Amino acid sequence: MEESLRLCRANGIPGETATTLRHLGLIALWQGHYERAAALLREAVVEAEAQPLGTYHRAVNVTLN
Repeated sequence: MEESLRLCRANGIPGETATTLRHLGLIALWQGHYERAAALLREAVVEAEAQPLGTYHRAVNVTLN
């Protein structure tokens, strides 16, 4: 997943960057790494909110609610 994130960022794919951050955040959460999970999920929200409304990756916001 870390490699996927690096590739998404390197290739300028913000929607997939947000999705990958969300997945990494959920993995960290399941592993009990709560501070890392919160940081990754917050970053995912920032990435997702930078995208046009209505795109699929805006669902990242639901994770934190």
